[in-house]
Amino acid sequence: MALRVGAALADGLDALLSERGALVLAAFLVYSLLNTVLLQSASTAIDRSLATVVPDAAQTPQSVAGQSPLALDVSLGVVLALLLVMFAVGEALRILAIRTFASDSDALLGAEVTADLGPTVVTGVAAAVLTTVAIALGSLLFVVPGLVLSLLFFFVRQEVALNDSGVMEAVRGSIDLVFENAVPILALAVVLFVLGVVVTLPLQVVGIPWPPVFTTLVTTAFSQVVTVFGIAVVTSAYQRVASGRSVAVTRSIEETF
Repeated sequence: MALRVGAALADGLDALLSERGALVLAAFLVYSLLNTVLLQSASTAIDRSLATVVPDAAQTPQSVAGQSPLALDVSLGVVLALLLVMFAVGEALRILAIRTFASDSDALLGAEVTADLGPTVVTGVAAAVLTTVAIALGSLLFVVPGLVLSLLFFFVRQEVALNDSGVMEAVRGSIDLVFENAVPILALAVVLFVLGVVVTLPLQVVGIPWPPVFTTLVTTAFSQVVTVFGIAVVTSAYQRVASGRSVAVTRSIEETF
């Protein structure tokens, strides 16, 4: 099936506004808030550590409270350990979201959504680390290589979640699909990027005199709406281009035999 950007966006919006979309969004909101608490706690813990080494580099308590209103008073080691756990939890949540949006079942956590979740999460974490490092290194080389790699890795999570692919198999599968559908996938990636900027940037740029906690909550909510919508859109796009790949393979087999 050919990829049509408008159809993928419409599918994503329908998925976001559905009951399962609301539940996925709620899960992502909780996850993001917990992750924000840990990140702000890490920032505060680092500032405390700097204060013991370079007193002049430390921020005042009032400044820290303003920048990190959700920070907890815990040690840096504990926070870093929890952030590693949250990284794995985040990958598990994304895999469940992808399978939920791709599923035809009415069950929210049916067998096809939770099947082999543990091994799939391990693969997803490994793939996420590999692709993130590759994109980061590519971005250091005049930015453009990083952008190209981001596009080539567009469907890696979907390959892992829906095709039970290993790390390198998922990377190769994503690259193949992107090459076969380069123009519509590039257009879709640009639309999602622009949408993310339009929705989240004004909240960060406009100086609305809100309390820091409220600002953090509102920013988190809007960013997670964009995140979940993006997962739904990319999953719909993957199903469309992957079904086309399946048809091509079937035709090749029929022609061979």
